Parts: sequence; C-alpha cells; structure tokens
Amino acid sequence: MAKQRSPESITKKKLLLVEGKDEKGMECVNRFIECARQLENPPKDKDIAKVKVQGFLAIKPGVVAKVGLGTKKKYWDFDSATLEPLKNFLSELVT
Repeated sequence: MAKQRSPESITKKKLLLVEGKDEKGMECVNRFIECARQLENPPKDKDIAKVKVQGFLAIKPGVVAKVGLGTKKKYWDFDSATLEPLKNFLSELVT
C-alpha cells in the first residue's frame, strides 16, 4: 500500500505553488500577498497557497477561476522538476 501523507505535508507542497511558466506574473502575485498581509484582516497563513494560485490565474489572459481550466490552458509547466514531488504523490494515490 502506498505511504499516506498527512494533510499538513500535502499542504506544504501545495498543489502548483506556481513555479509555472510566468515568473514575472508570480512576482506580481507575491507583491499582492505581501500587501494583503498588511490588511487589518489578512489572509490566514494556511490559505496563502490558495490565494497565490487564484492570483496567478487572475493575471492570465482570459482569466479562469479554476485550476483545471488553467491546466488546460497550459499555465503550468508539468515537465518542471519542481512538480516531480506532486506528480509522484498523485501517482502513489492511484496505484
């Protein structure tokens, strides 16, 4: 049986913490996150990865609101070595 990981370890690797094809776009998203952290009611740390992914999707042409649609539009480079741990984890789940 495949080794199960805790939800916390999965969270740390976070689906698509966007080492994607648009590094300049991520610089914008990261500046947005830093600004949002200064708000009176900032995003919780546990939600930052989701905020980053949604921010990344929001700056793409033809804005999409779902990761699946962003994937179809090839917003992420799934051949990137950065995503190998994610691909291995998903592979373990289905075998």
